Amino acid sequence: MLYLDGKPVAKKFFPDGTLNLTDMGDLIPDEDAYTLPHYTIEWLWEDIAEQVILYNLVYHLRDHCNAATIDLIMPYIPNARMDRTKDPRHEVHTLKYFTQFINDLGFNRVYVLDAHSDVSLTLIDRVIQFPVEDIVKSLINEINPDYIFFPDAGAMKRYNGLIIRTPFYGEKNRDWKTGKILGLEIHNPYHIPEEDYQGKSILIIDDICSRGGTFFHAATALKECGFGDISLYITHCENSIFSGEVLKDNGLISKVYTTNSLSHGEHEKLHTIELEFTGE
Repeated sequence: MLYLDGKPVAKKFFPDGTLNLTDMGDLIPDEDAYTLPHYTIEWLWEDIAEQVILYNLVYHLRDHCNAATIDLIMPYIPNARMDRTKDPRHEVHTLKYFTQFINDLGFNRVYVLDAHSDVSLTLIDRVIQFPVEDIVKSLINEINPDYIFFPDAGAMKRYNGLIIRTPFYGEKNRDWKTGKILGLEIHNPYHIPEEDYQGKSILIIDDICSRGGTFFHAATALKECGFGDISLYITHCENSIFSGEVLKDNGLISKVYTTNSLSHGEHEKLHTIELEFTGE
């Protein structure tokens, strides 16, 4: 979903599938009504069609609405998974071309949240990353887990500043031919005695969830180790989570916390942290 200065931009189409952006009166004031030639666009990703809407909206603001500067608030960075290619001739580097598209629009600033890849931060001009640490620390203080778990060493490094509870981390066992996760080994870097974490609560922390295979295997391994209540925080939650095991009533993960960086469906286990994304 796209918002212009806090107002939703309707996603409408003509019968041939082209954009219908003909009713902008509620979004953009008459010429004699606005005083500052600055706009803020907020993009909570739903689908690729919004990229075309964004393109048209930006140029309309510049051509007809006296827009001197435009900020883009884009908490989730599309295409961030495709941050490199193994075979450049046969694999399209979509993150590279997406960030070129964003740069060509000439935003004053681009605000993002918990970027999946540092490559995207390098490629986007005038990018500013919102601090995710405050969000997660607030959640930790609210639910007060006994321990923290990171699905891999990379996540542990990423959220190093969040270690305000004793952490455990995982190491995935993959079939490298198929990429399928076969299981997950739990590492205990601080050598916590086994009797100290039996039945204790633990919060899994990571940046993004698709179908949630990593978190299913993590929760399975944590239960086998003797942990009690298991909850999950992911900054960006894709709708594909509904086709995986994470939200099922299988006795593993009790609650999933995420932000509204992506539009996603509702579920009794899924708790959305509604954030006020501002560039101030």
